[in-house]
This record gives sequence, structure tokens and C-alpha cells, in this order.
Amino acid sequence: MKRLLILILFLVFPVLNGFSDTLNMTANEVHSDTKKEVYRLVGSATVESPKITIHADLITIYKKEKRIVAEGNVHGKLTNGKFTGETLVYHTDEGTADILNGSIVLNQDFVFRAKEIHYLGKDRYRLIDGSMTTCPNCCARWSFDASQIKVKKEGYAVFDNLTFRAGAHHYIYLPKFIYPAKMKRTFGLLIPEIGNSSTQGFKYRQSLFIPIGETMDATYTLDYYSKAGTGNGFEYRLARKPGEFGRFYVYTINDRLKGERRSIFDGNYHYFLPSGDKIRLESFEGDDFDLIRDFTFRKYDLAMRNYFTDFSYEINRSHFQLTVSASRRNILFTDGETTFYNLPEIRFSSRALALSGYQIRLDAGVGDIQNPNIDDSNFLSSFASAEATRNFTLGNFTVVDRFKAAFHNYGDNPVLNNFSSWLGEVKLFSPALEHDYGKTIHRVQLFAALGYHNASEAFPEFINDEEDYIMPDGMYGSLGVESTFISGDTTAIGGLYVTRNLSGNNYHNPNDPAQVSETSPLVGYLRIPFSNSIRFSLDARYDPALNTVDRMMFTANFGEHISASYLRAFTFGENETRDSLITAVQGNLSKNWTASFRADYDFSMNDFRYKMIQIRYYRDCIGMNITYRNNSYSTVTTNEFTISLVLRNIGEMFKYRLGL
Repeated sequence: MKRLLILILFLVFPVLNGFSDTLNMTANEVHSDTKKEVYRLVGSATVESPKITIHADLITIYKKEKRIVAEGNVHGKLTNGKFTGETLVYHTDEGTADILNGSIVLNQDFVFRAKEIHYLGKDRYRLIDGSMTTCPNCCARWSFDASQIKVKKEGYAVFDNLTFRAGAHHYIYLPKFIYPAKMKRTFGLLIPEIGNSSTQGFKYRQSLFIPIGETMDATYTLDYYSKAGTGNGFEYRLARKPGEFGRFYVYTINDRLKGERRSIFDGNYHYFLPSGDKIRLESFEGDDFDLIRDFTFRKYDLAMRNYFTDFSYEINRSHFQLTVSASRRNILFTDGETTFYNLPEIRFSSRALALSGYQIRLDAGVGDIQNPNIDDSNFLSSFASAEATRNFTLGNFTVVDRFKAAFHNYGDNPVLNNFSSWLGEVKLFSPALEHDYGKTIHRVQLFAALGYHNASEAFPEFINDEEDYIMPDGMYGSLGVESTFISGDTTAIGGLYVTRNLSGNNYHNPNDPAQVSETSPLVGYLRIPFSNSIRFSLDARYDPALNTVDRMMFTANFGEHISASYLRAFTFGENETRDSLITAVQGNLSKNWTASFRADYDFSMNDFRYKMIQIRYYRDCIGMNITYRNNSYSTVTTNEFTISLVLRNIGEMFKYRLGL
């Protein structure tokens, strides 16, 4: 008859020999046979070794077989992975384990559940009839279910016969699927998007993320359109050092609807050097007006595509600022015409220079220009300008004098003559008239200016299309008023000013030469920041030639949720006056629902030029984005519907934003 050795109340064996690793045991009761080859730990039992920690109601240790069996409320740690189960069998020599009806959590984010979990050693697992989710605290919301899962910590999970479960329902079947089970940025597929476009047809988008070290990454995107064909996108990002960030994106599609290949490039790079210097590159290039991807809201004037590339190097020192830049412009209109093609234009500009009390600004540049509206041939254009400004007091008055000279050269172009101009101006500001209303202070200040402007030739219209009115030669006078309200931390500023030519010469509108007047438009402005989140601004211009307000821009911002702009202005490219309300609204509908709306409503068309509605649902670890977009900016109106799935913000898992 075997004698049993009974130890009661947390008896600890600091060392149990005969195993590859030392085993520490703790339990309410520890039983052993007479040969001490079998140990039974009963009640709050724990076995610890360098490789595994096991907690259970009952743990049996078979010393001769080098096997540990745990039963009842099994949980513990295995190679930095947390596990639970009904039963566990651990083989001490091989370092392998078998868990029935259990779970394993890797890296505190990847939760695997299965009828059978087999730990194969070296951080490798095989699961039978299992599931995976990236939401440890809400596993009932969603999971990837599969007949078999093979996974390696900081590696990949390979699924056989995968289905996606949301709630109690299963969607999407894939015979094979690979998912990165890593906390570090890693190679892997992003969640796909599906949608439908009235012009391009059914859309399916799949992206592949490719990390390049810790400071760079790339994303390849494949788009399938049932009508338009297959598109390819490639994004490259970098942030190698503090103050640096770059993003470069190229998209191309062999468009079956047009029978030709179309491409878009969108990139920017910024680097702030420790010395204070700045490097900047921005580019938006394309070869067609109708973009298959949505790049809306870049400009108010969307009857044209303003393709460009700008590069600049800015040198900042305490006594001067110098900028060297290169620019390219290629503007496409809805009718296919091209204008302002200059490749490249090299520009030098300097600011913050001081001489005898004057702040001096210098600009110079040279470029290659082609404009079909004037001449089909390319010609060399160069320019230089200098401006000096000084402020000083004269009694109770403030005086600002300004001098500017500019020179333009157009090489041997037969259409354009070389151009030069110079300007001298003295502006006088009156003492501020102030009245204190208790909590509010009101200040009013008048200003007047007298100057002379001279140009050797008529200024070429195509160079000056972005100007509102061209200043005529001769003496001119300006008169204006500025009013300021101060209440606490809020300061509101408004003003009006007008300019009149004193030599009898006319202002004229470059967009409509028939509009002439000796008096410039009356310009008004208003800025009201009620708080840090609520702001209003208004800019308006009254045209005396037509006795009408020909330009108005009113903008209102209510925190981060509502913004609206009313725009009334002649738009270059459309050759007509825009009369539009551009608005954006976003907010929370409930705890789990958010919505946003963006639109451009044209009153002259009595219709929307653009509208987008996006609804987002997110609860715990699962969500969905639904987007509807109607775009009439291009030559063909497009209606598009897109839906995408969100699983615990998949960007947190393996597409970090490079620390930004």
C-alpha cells in the first residue's frame, strides 16, 4: 500500500529535480506518491518555470513522463502569451503544449480562440476550429473564423476556410487568408473597400502596406472598376529625422471609357533644418481634366485643373531671408485647352533686409513660357523687382512710404514688348479716435495715400489675370477708414478703402476690357473672432462701372463642426461670375454614429456642383464608413457610393503614421 504525503496550506517546493527547467509549485494541498514521481496540486495551484506559468484548480505533474496536466479554470503565461482553457497538457522537454477549449492572447492585441490550441514551440501555434480578433475586450463583436489557423508571434496568421463574423452572422468566405499578427509596422494587406460609380461602375480597392524600416513605408493600391478598368496607385512616405515629412502618390489607369492611359501625381515634402532653413516641394501633376480619383476642394475655381510643381529653399537668418524657388504651371480647362505652361521658372526672393530704416524686398526670376492665347512658341521670360517700405511717426500721425520698381523681359517674342514700371507712395494714418464703453473699446483710424505709378508699356493681360484691376499710369489718391472693437480677448477689425486716378486715366478689368472707371472698386473687409472656435470674415468689392458688388467672400467657422463660405466672384477659366455657397458640416449623431456633409451649391445654376455625405459607425472594435459623392466639376457628372470596413482602427496595428 502506497503511502501518501500530504502537505497543507501553501506548501512550496522551491526546486523539483528531474525536469529540464526548475519548477516552483504552490497550492492549498500538495499530494505525492511514495516514489515522488507524481505530484497533485489541489486548490489555487500554480506551477512556474522560466518558460511557462500555469494556474488551475488541479495540476498533476508526471515527473517520469515529464508532463504537466492542468484542469479547471486554467490560465497562465506561455512565452509572453496569455492563455486560458478547460485543460492544458505541457510537455516540459519539448516545451510544447495542448489546450482544449481555450484562448491565447499575443502582444495584448491579438486574441485567438479555438477548440484545440497546439503550441509547437518557438512562438508557433496551430489552432483547430478557431477564431481571431484584434479586440481583446469585445470578442463578441467580430472575428475571423477558420477551420485551422497557423500563427507565429510577431509573424503572420494563416487561415484555412476563413469567414468574417459580425455579431451572430458570417460574411465573406475565403479558402486562404494571411493576416499580420505583429505589433510592429509590417508587410500586410489593408482592409478592402467596395463601392459603385455611375461612370466607372462597380469598384473594389485592395491595398498592400510595405514598411521600409522605422522611418519609411510604401502602400500599393489596386483598383478594379467594372467599366473603366484596372487602376494602380503607389504611395511612399518618409520621416527620417525631426522636422521632415514627405508623401508622394502616383495613380495611373488604362481607362477603357476613354481608350487611353491617364495618370496623376500628388506629392509634398517639407524639411525644417536645425539652422532654421526650410526645404519645400509640392506637386500636383496630371494629363487630363477628368480625374478618376477625387481631388475636389483644392481650389474654388474648379472649371480648370491647376497642375503645378513648386520647389523652394528658404534661408532664414536674423538679418535677412532668401528664398530660391522653381515652379511649373500647366492649367487645363474643361474644353481641353492649355495655358501658362512654364518649365521651369527659377525665382529668387529676399526679405527682412534693412537699410536706412527701410525694409527691403527683392524678387527676380527667369522661366520658359508658352501660352496658346498669345503665341504657340516658347519664349524666355525674366523679371526683377525691388520694394522698399518704411514706417515712422510724424507728431501724432503714422507715415508709411513705399517705393517699388519692376522689370519684365520677354526675349524676342514678337507679340509682347518688354515691360517696366515703378511706383512711389506715401500713406498717412491719423491718430486713433478711441471710445471706452466699459467692457468694449472702439477705435477708428483714417488713412490717406498719395502716389504715382508709371508703366512703359500696357501690362500684358495674360500675366495679370489673377489681378482684379490693373493700376493705370499717373498720380493717384487713396482714402480709407479702419475700425477696431476690443472686448476682452476678442478683437474685431473692419475697413473700407477706395483709390482714384488723379490724371484722368481709367482702371480697367482685364477679364472684361469694357469695364472702365477712373475710380477703383470700393473694397471692404471685416474680421470678427468671437472666440477661438467661432470666427467670421467678409471681403467685398463694389464696382462703380457697373454699380454692383462684383466680388464678395463671406466665411464663417463654428469650431471644428461647421464652416461655410459664400463666394461671388469672376472666376478665371469659367469666364463668368461664380455665385456659390461652399459648406462643410460634421458632428456626432450619437455615441457610435458620426456624419459629415460637404457641398458646393451654385445659385446661378440652381444646383449642386459637388456634394458628399459620409456616415461612420464605430462601436468598440468594429466600424463601417459609408460615403456618397456627387461630383459635377468634371465634364461628366459622377455619382459614387463607397463602403469600407473598420476593425479596431487597422492603422494602429501596422500602418503607423511615422510618428506624426
